[in-house]
Amino acid sequence: MNLTQLKYFQTVCRYGSITSAVEELGVSQPSVSSAIRALEEEFGVPFFERQHRGMAPTEEGKQFLLLADSLLEHAAQVEQVMQEVSSQRRSLRIGMTPLVGSVVMPQIYESFFRENPAIRFRIREAAQDELFSQLASDRQDVIIVPHIDPLEKEFRTIPVLQMRMACCLAPGHPLATKKSIRIEEVKDERLILFQETSVQSRAVTARFAEQGLTPNILLYTEQLTTLEHFVSRNLAVGFLYSNFAENAPGMTGVPLDPPITAQVSVVWREGGYQFEEREKFLRFCRRFSFRKG
Repeated sequence: MNLTQLKYFQTVCRYGSITSAVEELGVSQPSVSSAIRALEEEFGVPFFERQHRGMAPTEEGKQFLLLADSLLEHAAQVEQVMQEVSSQRRSLRIGMTPLVGSVVMPQIYESFFRENPAIRFRIREAAQDELFSQLASDRQDVIIVPHIDPLEKEFRTIPVLQMRMACCLAPGHPLATKKSIRIEEVKDERLILFQETSVQSRAVTARFAEQGLTPNILLYTEQLTTLEHFVSRNLAVGFLYSNFAENAPGMTGVPLDPPITAQVSVVWREGGYQFEEREKFLRFCRRFSFRKG
Protein backbone atom coordinates (compact mmCIF):
# COMPACT_ATOMS: atom_id res chain seq x y z
CA MET A 1 0.00 0.00 0.00
CA ASN A 2 1.28 3.46 -0.85
CA LEU A 3 -0.07 7.02 -0.97
CA THR A 4 -0.54 6.94 -4.75
CA GLN A 5 -2.78 3.88 -4.46
CA LEU A 6 -4.76 5.55 -1.68
CA LYS A 7 -5.20 8.70 -3.80
CA TYR A 8 -6.42 6.65 -6.78
CA PHE A 9 -8.81 4.71 -4.52
CA GLN A 10 -10.15 7.92 -2.94
CA THR A 11 -10.76 9.50 -6.35
CA VAL A 12 -12.61 6.45 -7.70
CA CYS A 13 -14.83 6.54 -4.61
CA ARG A 14 -15.53 10.22 -5.15
CA TYR A 15 -16.58 9.85 -8.80
CA GLY A 16 -17.90 6.29 -8.74
CA SER A 17 -16.07 5.61 -11.95
CA ILE A 18 -12.56 4.70 -13.03
CA THR A 19 -13.02 6.69 -16.23
CA SER A 20 -13.94 9.86 -14.35
CA ALA A 21 -11.11 9.28 -11.85
CA VAL A 22 -8.63 8.95 -14.72
CA GLU A 23 -9.77 12.30 -16.14
CA GLU A 24 -9.41 13.95 -12.72
CA LEU A 25 -5.99 12.42 -11.96
CA GLY A 26 -4.54 12.79 -15.43
CA VAL A 27 -3.13 9.24 -15.50
CA SER A 28 -3.81 6.14 -17.56
CA GLN A 29 -6.76 3.84 -16.90
CA PRO A 30 -4.51 0.77 -16.38
CA SER A 31 -2.65 2.64 -13.62
CA VAL A 32 -5.83 3.27 -11.64
CA SER A 33 -7.24 -0.21 -12.26
CA SER A 34 -3.95 -1.81 -11.23
CA ALA A 35 -3.82 0.27 -8.01
CA ILE A 36 -7.35 -0.74 -7.00
CA ARG A 37 -6.66 -4.39 -7.79
CA ALA A 38 -3.40 -4.34 -5.80
CA LEU A 39 -5.20 -2.93 -2.73
CA GLU A 40 -7.94 -5.52 -2.91
CA GLU A 41 -5.38 -8.32 -3.26
CA GLU A 42 -3.25 -6.96 -0.38
CA PHE A 43 -6.16 -6.89 2.07
CA GLY A 44 -8.09 -9.81 0.65
CA VAL A 45 -11.44 -8.03 0.37
CA PRO A 46 -13.36 -6.42 -2.51
CA PHE A 47 -13.53 -2.65 -2.24
CA PHE A 48 -16.01 -2.04 -5.07
CA GLU A 49 -19.11 -3.51 -6.56
CA ARG A 50 -18.91 -3.20 -10.33
CA GLN A 51 -22.23 -1.85 -11.56
CA HIS A 52 -23.66 -1.09 -14.99
CA ARG A 53 -23.09 2.66 -14.65
CA GLY A 54 -20.03 2.74 -12.47
CA MET A 55 -18.59 1.46 -9.23
CA ALA A 56 -19.94 1.66 -5.68
CA PRO A 57 -17.81 0.98 -2.59
CA THR A 58 -18.61 -2.13 -0.59
CA GLU A 59 -18.96 -1.96 3.18
CA GLU A 60 -15.27 -2.84 3.40
CA GLY A 61 -14.55 -0.15 0.85
CA LYS A 62 -16.47 2.47 2.85
CA GLN A 63 -14.47 1.62 5.99
CA PHE A 64 -11.22 1.73 4.06
CA LEU A 65 -12.16 5.11 2.55
CA LEU A 66 -12.44 6.65 6.03
CA LEU A 67 -8.95 5.42 6.85
CA ALA A 68 -7.58 6.52 3.47
CA ASP A 69 -9.03 10.02 3.89
CA SER A 70 -7.37 10.34 7.29
CA LEU A 71 -4.01 9.05 6.05
CA LEU A 72 -3.97 11.34 3.02
CA GLU A 73 -4.93 14.36 5.13
CA HIS A 74 -2.15 13.58 7.59
CA ALA A 75 0.31 13.08 4.74
CA ALA A 76 -0.61 16.52 3.35
CA GLN A 77 0.01 18.09 6.75
CA VAL A 78 3.38 16.36 7.02
CA GLU A 79 4.31 17.61 3.56
CA GLN A 80 3.34 21.18 4.44
CA VAL A 81 5.32 21.18 7.67
CA MET A 82 8.39 19.71 6.05
CA GLN A 83 8.24 22.19 3.21
CA GLU A 84 8.20 24.98 5.78
CA VAL A 85 11.10 23.39 7.64
CA SER A 86 13.13 22.93 4.47
CA SER A 87 12.61 26.55 3.48
CA GLN A 88 13.73 27.60 6.99
CA ARG A 89 10.97 30.18 7.08
CA ARG A 90 7.43 30.00 8.35
CA SER A 91 4.67 32.49 8.93
CA LEU A 92 4.09 33.16 12.62
CA ARG A 93 0.35 32.98 13.24
CA ILE A 94 -0.81 35.12 16.17
CA GLY A 95 -4.39 35.38 17.42
CA MET A 96 -5.69 37.82 19.99
CA THR A 97 -8.88 39.27 21.40
CA PRO A 98 -9.69 42.75 20.07
CA LEU A 99 -9.30 44.72 23.30
CA VAL A 100 -6.08 43.02 24.34
CA GLY A 101 -4.75 43.30 20.82
CA SER A 102 -5.19 47.05 20.80
CA VAL A 103 -2.96 47.31 23.90
CA VAL A 104 -0.35 44.65 23.21
CA MET A 105 -0.07 44.50 19.43
CA PRO A 106 1.34 48.02 18.82
CA GLN A 107 4.10 47.31 21.33
CA ILE A 108 4.90 43.98 19.69
CA TYR A 109 5.02 45.62 16.29
CA GLU A 110 7.31 48.41 17.43
CA SER A 111 9.70 46.24 19.41
CA PHE A 112 9.70 42.84 17.70
CA PHE A 113 8.51 42.87 14.13
CA ARG A 114 10.42 45.99 13.15
CA GLU A 115 13.59 44.36 14.49
CA ASN A 116 12.79 41.09 12.70
CA PRO A 117 11.50 42.12 9.26
CA ALA A 118 12.40 38.75 7.74
CA ILE A 119 9.80 36.99 9.90
CA ARG A 120 6.48 36.73 8.13
CA PHE A 121 3.45 36.96 10.38
CA ARG A 122 -0.32 36.70 10.21
CA ILE A 123 -2.38 38.38 12.91
CA ARG A 124 -6.06 37.65 13.50
CA GLU A 125 -8.56 39.02 16.01
CA ALA A 126 -11.30 36.71 17.27
CA ALA A 127 -13.41 35.89 20.31
CA GLN A 128 -11.59 34.07 23.08
CA ASP A 129 -13.32 30.69 22.72
CA GLU A 130 -12.57 30.68 19.01
CA LEU A 131 -8.90 31.49 19.62
CA PHE A 132 -8.46 28.54 21.99
CA SER A 133 -10.17 26.29 19.45
CA GLN A 134 -7.80 27.49 16.74
CA LEU A 135 -4.78 26.97 18.99
CA ALA A 136 -5.87 23.46 19.96
CA SER A 137 -6.32 22.51 16.30
CA ASP A 138 -2.97 24.04 15.24
CA ARG A 139 -4.56 26.90 13.31
CA GLN A 140 -2.71 29.42 15.49
CA ASP A 141 0.86 29.22 16.74
CA VAL A 142 0.40 31.69 19.60
CA ILE A 143 -2.56 33.54 21.07
CA ILE A 144 -2.64 36.53 23.42
CA VAL A 145 -5.64 36.50 25.72
CA PRO A 146 -6.84 37.61 29.16
CA HIS A 147 -7.77 35.01 31.75
CA ILE A 148 -8.66 34.99 35.43
CA ASP A 149 -8.29 31.30 36.24
CA PRO A 150 -5.27 29.12 35.37
CA LEU A 151 -5.46 27.57 31.92
CA GLU A 152 -5.63 23.86 31.14
CA LYS A 153 -2.40 21.88 31.41
CA GLU A 154 -2.01 21.48 27.66
CA PHE A 155 -1.40 25.23 27.34
CA ARG A 156 1.83 27.03 28.28
CA THR A 157 1.76 30.70 29.21
CA ILE A 158 3.96 33.76 29.54
CA PRO A 159 2.29 36.47 31.69
CA VAL A 160 2.76 39.87 30.09
CA LEU A 161 0.19 42.21 31.71
CA GLN A 162 -2.31 42.52 34.52
CA MET A 163 -5.44 44.57 33.96
CA ARG A 164 -8.14 45.43 36.48
CA MET A 165 -11.81 45.74 35.70
CA ALA A 166 -13.52 49.09 36.08
CA CYS A 167 -17.14 50.12 36.19
CA CYS A 168 -17.68 52.61 33.34
CA LEU A 169 -20.00 55.53 34.02
CA ALA A 170 -21.00 58.82 32.49
CA PRO A 171 -19.15 61.68 34.27
CA GLY A 172 -22.46 62.98 35.66
CA HIS A 173 -23.58 59.65 37.08
CA PRO A 174 -24.09 59.73 40.88
CA LEU A 175 -21.54 56.94 41.36
CA ALA A 176 -18.86 58.50 39.14
CA THR A 177 -17.16 60.31 42.02
CA LYS A 178 -16.73 57.22 44.19
CA LYS A 179 -13.27 55.72 44.74
CA SER A 180 -14.62 52.19 44.25
CA ILE A 181 -17.92 50.49 43.50
CA ARG A 182 -19.42 47.30 44.85
CA ILE A 183 -21.48 45.25 42.43
CA GLU A 184 -24.59 45.67 44.59
CA GLU A 185 -24.53 49.41 43.87
CA VAL A 186 -25.28 48.86 40.19
CA LYS A 187 -27.79 46.03 40.58
CA ASP A 188 -30.63 48.17 39.23
CA GLU A 189 -28.64 49.82 36.44
CA ARG A 190 -29.01 48.95 32.78
CA LEU A 191 -25.76 47.28 31.73
CA ILE A 192 -23.85 47.08 28.46
CA LEU A 193 -21.18 44.39 28.33
CA PHE A 194 -18.47 43.67 25.82
CA GLN A 195 -18.93 40.32 24.02
CA GLU A 196 -20.92 37.70 25.88
CA THR A 197 -18.09 35.13 25.76
CA SER A 198 -15.37 37.54 26.86
CA VAL A 199 -13.51 37.17 30.13
CA GLN A 200 -14.74 40.61 31.21
CA SER A 201 -18.42 39.77 30.79
CA ARG A 202 -18.13 36.33 32.34
CA ALA A 203 -16.33 37.77 35.36
CA VAL A 204 -18.91 40.52 35.86
CA THR A 205 -21.91 38.18 35.58
CA ALA A 206 -20.17 35.75 37.95
CA ARG A 207 -19.74 38.57 40.49
CA PHE A 208 -23.47 39.32 40.29
CA ALA A 209 -24.23 35.63 40.81
CA GLU A 210 -21.96 35.51 43.88
CA GLN A 211 -24.15 38.18 45.44
CA GLY A 212 -27.38 36.41 44.46
CA LEU A 213 -28.20 39.16 41.96
CA THR A 214 -29.38 39.09 38.35
CA PRO A 215 -27.74 41.73 36.14
CA ASN A 216 -30.04 43.94 34.07
CA ILE A 217 -28.19 43.51 30.78
CA LEU A 218 -29.38 45.88 28.07
CA LEU A 219 -27.09 44.47 25.38
CA TYR A 220 -23.82 42.77 24.57
CA THR A 221 -21.63 44.47 21.98
CA GLU A 222 -18.54 43.61 19.98
CA GLN A 223 -17.78 47.28 19.37
CA LEU A 224 -15.96 49.40 21.93
CA THR A 225 -17.44 52.55 20.39
CA THR A 226 -20.97 51.25 21.00
CA LEU A 227 -20.23 50.78 24.68
CA GLU A 228 -18.67 54.24 24.85
CA HIS A 229 -21.71 55.89 23.22
CA PHE A 230 -24.22 54.23 25.56
CA VAL A 231 -22.18 54.98 28.68
CA SER A 232 -21.24 58.57 27.79
CA ARG A 233 -24.92 59.37 27.20
CA ASN A 234 -25.79 57.83 30.57
CA LEU A 235 -27.98 55.21 28.88
CA ALA A 236 -26.20 52.30 30.53
CA VAL A 237 -23.32 51.32 32.80
CA GLY A 238 -20.49 49.31 31.32
CA PHE A 239 -17.50 47.27 32.43
CA LEU A 240 -14.06 47.38 30.82
CA TYR A 241 -10.44 47.04 31.76
CA SER A 242 -9.43 50.19 33.61
CA ASN A 243 -6.92 51.39 31.00
CA PHE A 244 -9.68 51.54 28.37
CA ALA A 245 -12.09 53.26 30.73
CA GLU A 246 -9.48 55.84 31.74
CA ASN A 247 -8.59 56.72 28.15
CA ALA A 248 -12.08 56.70 26.61
CA PRO A 249 -13.68 60.14 26.14
CA GLY A 250 -16.94 60.73 27.96
CA MET A 251 -16.50 57.91 30.45
CA THR A 252 -15.28 57.61 34.02
CA GLY A 253 -13.80 54.34 35.18
CA VAL A 254 -14.26 53.44 38.84
CA PRO A 255 -12.46 50.34 40.24
CA LEU A 256 -14.54 47.46 41.54
CA ASP A 257 -14.50 46.45 45.19
CA PRO A 258 -13.31 43.76 45.59
CA PRO A 259 -11.25 44.06 42.40
CA ILE A 260 -11.47 41.75 39.40
CA THR A 261 -8.02 41.28 37.91
CA ALA A 262 -7.32 39.57 34.60
CA GLN A 263 -3.94 38.22 33.62
CA VAL A 264 -3.00 38.77 29.98
CA SER A 265 -0.79 35.95 28.74
CA VAL A 266 0.93 34.77 25.61
CA VAL A 267 -0.34 31.20 25.19
CA TRP A 268 0.87 28.27 23.12
CA ARG A 269 0.11 24.58 23.09
CA GLU A 270 2.29 22.08 24.92
CA GLY A 271 3.65 19.59 22.44
CA GLY A 272 2.83 21.74 19.43
CA TYR A 273 5.19 22.01 16.48
CA GLN A 274 8.26 24.06 17.42
CA PHE A 275 9.98 26.30 14.91
CA GLU A 276 12.55 29.06 15.07
CA GLU A 277 10.24 32.03 14.49
CA ARG A 278 7.89 31.05 17.29
CA GLU A 279 10.71 30.36 19.73
CA LYS A 280 12.27 33.74 18.96
CA PHE A 281 8.92 35.43 19.58
CA LEU A 282 8.45 33.61 22.90
CA ARG A 283 11.94 34.64 24.04
CA PHE A 284 11.02 38.24 23.21
CA CYS A 285 7.81 38.05 25.26
CA ARG A 286 9.64 36.60 28.28
CA ARG A 287 12.02 39.54 28.52
CA PHE A 288 9.93 42.45 27.23
CA SER A 289 8.14 44.76 29.66
CA PHE A 290 4.68 45.42 28.27
CA ARG A 291 2.91 48.63 29.23
CA LYS A 292 -0.80 48.86 30.01
CA GLY A 293 -1.48 51.34 27.26
